[in-house]
Amino acid sequence: MLEVLVLGTAAGGGFPQWNCACENCRRARAENWPPRRQSSLAVSADGRTWHLVNASPDVAGQIETYLTPRLAPATARFSPVGGIFLTNADLDHTLGLLQLREGESLNVTAPAAVHASLDRGLRLGEVLGAYAGLTWRDATTDWSAVDAAGLEVRAVPLAGGDPPRYDRASAEPGPLAVGYLFRAGGRVAGVFPDVAVIDEPLREALA
Repeated sequence: MLEVLVLGTAAGGGFPQWNCACENCRRARAENWPPRRQSSLAVSADGRTWHLVNASPDVAGQIETYLTPRLAPATARFSPVGGIFLTNADLDHTLGLLQLREGESLNVTAPAAVHASLDRGLRLGEVLGAYAGLTWRDATTDWSAVDAAGLEVRAVPLAGGDPPRYDRASAEPGPLAVGYLFRAGGRVAGVFPDVAVIDEPLREALA
């Protein structure tokens, strides 16, 4: 089984955005449109252990709304999150890691350049190391096992990405952004939130 939950579909800041007075945000407030959280997905092969694609600043509310109600935890403290797959080093995709410090040690998969930016620019490893800690895994372009439920993943490098504003001097080799392909039970799902250029390698992955 392969299950994908959309946890959020908005850009940075959510929708309506707190400091935005565009027509859409004004109408959303005036007409009480349901708010949209910042973009993120959860992927699972068994419906119990979920892997996040990016950890937005809205991650706690997303987990409480979409993942926690599906579980019947046997202990007072638990987490449905088995790991996090980062597509780039943007704050909108990574600040949620700080909220997840209250759980167990985090398993975070990311390209080397993304890992380096987060450690150098935000001291993320040092900060989270003072709490539950985290384990970094390199995003590989080969299929690899994610968990015992049979979920597999491979990264797809994306062209044209920019380093984050807080680490413009980044000179790490490798892609600054990736997408991911997940597969389980004969099904495949692709997650590509950071596409700047549709090039031939991306077309091949989508095919």
